[in-house]
Amino acid sequence: MALLTLLAAELPGFVRSNPPRSTGSSAALPLAPAARQFFVSGEPEIADRYFPWLVNIMSPVYWVYLLMAVTILFNAMRGISRFRLWRIDSAREKLRVRVAELTGADLTREQIHANAPLQVLAEPARSEVARNITTQLAELHARCQRYTNSVVTPMGDEMFYRYQENSIDQLTATLTAKLPPSPRQQH
Repeated sequence: MALLTLLAAELPGFVRSNPPRSTGSSAALPLAPAARQFFVSGEPEIADRYFPWLVNIMSPVYWVYLLMAVTILFNAMRGISRFRLWRIDSAREKLRVRVAELTGADLTREQIHANAPLQVLAEPARSEVARNITTQLAELHARCQRYTNSVVTPMGDEMFYRYQENSIDQLTATLTAKLPPSPRQQH
């Protein structure tokens, strides 16, 4: 492009007289697409004119492909993040239903603390199930924190994970308020 631009500047009739129209197609060499565009319009393409260093790195067509690939990558990352959030929310909701079934009421932590401190789960079997649910909630909370710090999580989506963490913490606090103190806590 630089050579064609220099020749066009030094020899004003160069672009009009080239490529010669009088030679046969068998003698003519095929032109590069960039040179063909130069001969058609009389000047280099926009990318060659304003961003020659960018064209030297990679062809403009490949820059478009690269941009498309980056866009697809970011959309895939958002899709993976949404899928993970859906799985966390689904698991949390299943555990919330189990807690409501176990306690017989769907009370919030504030409602439990406002009432007399009844240990609804004083039976050993129910207490063991409640402790199992608490363990599952802790694992879900850890998974949520791991996904928050993941490379796949797009910027801004961490607030959705923080919301899930808060919901898990509230459910854990609600469940532990209904549990009698464990033998380790009494000593």
